[in-house]
Amino acid sequence: MSLALAWGLVSARSLKNKIQKHFADNFEDLYSTSSDNGALHYISELIWREFYKYLYFHNPKLIDIEFQEKFRNIKWLEGKEAEQRFIAWIKGETGYKIVDAAMMQLAKTGWMHNRSRMIVASVLTKNLGVDWRWGASVGADPKPIRIFNPYLQAANYDKKNVYQNKWLSKEYFDANIPPIIEHKDAREQALKRYGLSKDAGARDY
Repeated sequence: MSLALAWGLVSARSLKNKIQKHFADNFEDLYSTSSDNGALHYISELIWREFYKYLYFHNPKLIDIEFQEKFRNIKWLEGKEAEQRFIAWIKGETGYKIVDAAMMQLAKTGWMHNRSRMIVASVLTKNLGVDWRWGASVGADPKPIRIFNPYLQAANYDKKNVYQNKWLSKEYFDANIPPIIEHKDAREQALKRYGLSKDAGARDY
């Protein structure tokens, strides 16, 4: 429903009401075992979507400035190297298969799943060190140094490589593209970029 919501063809409130009516459940008890978990999760995602709409409504400057002031002085990668990494990210040539599959899906369909969006955004900013304004987003997350491990994400959400095999060509696999930067090194650089030590407790998702 993301396209219909984006174009205003249906409202989040209408969807929520229809889901409640269909399941005859108001889903107010988040811990109820009788509630349909899928429906509850769907409503939760609708709420997150509305939350970010309200953030932008009340803080329009978030389109190009970080929500948390303490993270407005990050030294992003600049110059030719930043441009090369950004172009590789756009073309789906980062060497992280789950990321490249997502970018291929976006290029071919104009859409990608929310999980994929989180992964590619994290890799662009945390692994590649490219300023989020070039192609990602920033919100009010109290954990801005949430580093997504592209290998762990692929293992958790694409165990049988169905997604990656669907969107990556035989030529891609034959090319055996190495990662632009190894995740371990990228993680250390990201922590440094955010002014955090290796022992800062930043989780590798």
